[in-house]
Amino acid sequence: MTLFQKIELVQYLVTIIGFPVLIISILLMWKQTRAVCQCTMSQAYQNVVNHLIDMDRFFFENPEYKAYFYDGKDLSADADIVLQTRLLSIAELYMDIYDAMQVQKKFMPEYPWHTLEEYFASIFANSPIIRRFIESNNKWYPPELNARVQASIRLAR
Repeated sequence: MTLFQKIELVQYLVTIIGFPVLIISILLMWKQTRAVCQCTMSQAYQNVVNHLIDMDRFFFENPEYKAYFYDGKDLSADADIVLQTRLLSIAELYMDIYDAMQVQKKFMPEYPWHTLEEYFASIFANSPIIRRFIESNNKWYPPELNARVQASIRLAR
């Protein structure tokens, strides 16, 4: 066997062995990329949920504010400025969480967002405070978010 034939044989063997190894490598990379993507999506979803858990914790520690967001309680005409400021700050937190959720939904449509949509629709429909905040500050949020909020309010009623 000549040197040229030996080189051709080695090239042939590398090709035969290399092609399946390449395919296996590509499949493993695809699987790893999918796992990383799923992990990232799960973390993004969990971040939204963690914000809502923080709100639950806040209401647990400050139950006097919960009725303004869950039970339709409104501010009295003589409510002090501190109470007004706190309630509007809570409304802003809700809107910021909802805004973050809408951003995540665009990238992860397969997640069970409908349950959180129903939750927010209920909050928007039951809270005169948050509706007033939305009306007063709608320019802070994209038009499509404002439209979703209004649709959520109609859906919950």
